[in-house]
Amino acid sequence: MIVKVYTAPNCYPCTLTKRALSLRGVVFDEIPAKGNEALLKELGATSLPFVIAGDRSWSGFIPDLLKTINTDE
Repeated sequence: MIVKVYTAPNCYPCTLTKRALSLRGVVFDEIPAKGNEALLKELGATSLPFVIAGDRSWSGFIPDLLKTINTDE
């Protein structure tokens, strides 16, 4: 599964999300939100981080959703 995390500097929820993914062994691409504002708006992002995991996406640090990412894909 391809996981993308759009982040910004000094974003505490972004740091928590990246840490949670790393602790579970999830490989992810970190992408700066700056310069991708139009895409994020089009995807429906309302806050950072914006996570895309397979066919699901969400805004913010949501531990319950992070736990559902399958590390075997």
